[in-house]
Amino acid sequence: MGIAGVVLAVAVALSVAVAASAHGPEGHAAPAAAGSVLGLTVANATAISGSYRLNSVVAPSLGVSDSEPCHNTTAFIASTAPSGALIVPYDQLAEDGLRCSGDGRIVLLGPGVLNGTANVTTDVTPPLTQSQVNALARLRDNAVALALVENLPDSAIRVGLYTEDTRVCRTGGDSRMVSAVTLVVAFTSPAARRVGVAGRTVDLPSGAVWVTFTPGGDAGLLTQPVCIFQRTGDPALPVPSSGGGDDVCFPADATVQRRDGAVVPLSAVAVGDELRVAPGAGDAAWSRVYMFSHRLLHGGRPFVELTTASGAALTATASHLVYASGALVPAGAVAVGDALEVVDAATGEAVSSPVVATRTVVRAGLVNPHTLDGDLVVDGVRSSTWTTAVDPKVASALLAPARAAWRLGGVDPSGGLLEGAGRAEGLRRLARLLPRWTATA
Repeated sequence: MGIAGVVLAVAVALSVAVAASAHGPEGHAAPAAAGSVLGLTVANATAISGSYRLNSVVAPSLGVSDSEPCHNTTAFIASTAPSGALIVPYDQLAEDGLRCSGDGRIVLLGPGVLNGTANVTTDVTPPLTQSQVNALARLRDNAVALALVENLPDSAIRVGLYTEDTRVCRTGGDSRMVSAVTLVVAFTSPAARRVGVAGRTVDLPSGAVWVTFTPGGDAGLLTQPVCIFQRTGDPALPVPSSGGGDDVCFPADATVQRRDGAVVPLSAVAVGDELRVAPGAGDAAWSRVYMFSHRLLHGGRPFVELTTASGAALTATASHLVYASGALVPAGAVAVGDALEVVDAATGEAVSSPVVATRTVVRAGLVNPHTLDGDLVVDGVRSSTWTTAVDPKVASALLAPARAAWRLGGVDPSGGLLEGAGRAEGLRRLARLLPRWTATA
């Protein structure tokens, strides 16, 4: 390989590394379809994910010096495991406004745990440890748990535990560390209820409710408080203060238009596809995909949904750049009244349509195709392939060698680096491929 080839190999490797630095690790299993939060079901990840505030506390029957107090707020994003169990990784959890991290998780199973019919050793992947199975066994015929879900249908109930793996929750200079098994009872109810818990009368709120307590003591002898939380809204997780990048992409089911006219989900897009990047019908309206900086098809994540008066709704991560009122701004900064450029797939014509609603949603996957043009029409709305991680002009310049490499070889110059191959192996693959491209140039 000549000098030009060496320079190209180094430049492309640097380009890919810069792109990689703006993205986080692969997530977890995809959430199931949405359900009614105020209806009688918490049997899916979207319905149970949310922000919760402490509603009431059932104090311990006996005072214990090391009793863990209830925190005031909690927020989390759950995802659905293939078995149907709901999983909340600790990096998708916040307590008292502090973003958590750690290798543990919250595991939520069906009400069969309460009567012993659930197979807790096979319903979760990776499987629970024996100590976690033993902790879940304390929910069987548990008087507190049974009282909380009395007269509710099975579809409205989830029970489980926080694993004993240490979780550290921090934002800025504030932090807290927890390392204890905590049992969970989650349910929804269309109306407030009054139940008896451990010999005391407890008023439970309507809607989605999240209850935590530590196993221990007999049914009527509580040694730790029972913390009762009520859902107040969509999940609001603070940005982690350190460790872990900001995932900046679109969900896997967001749609784009190919030049052949087909409107397809991003999960079906491949390197080399020619996609709509602007209004019109000429060559300038289309551009080819030369690489992906993310192509993860599973894992529930928070996105910003921007709904326009035209009916078009763009879904993107908060840090992804979109065109609003003529400026390139983060999706999370777009407000009601800002205008998005909506492109009609049938005619190619564009209209300026005001945003009428914004909200946080949980969707599956994380996909970001890079076009040679740098823009992309997603969900019918003109957007960018760039993010707030790096200034678009700088990012475009850094990825110029990657675009040149694609033109030479016609394949993703990252070699699938950010699609699950692993960064180190991807760079080695890139170094092996580049001499072939440059030798034919």
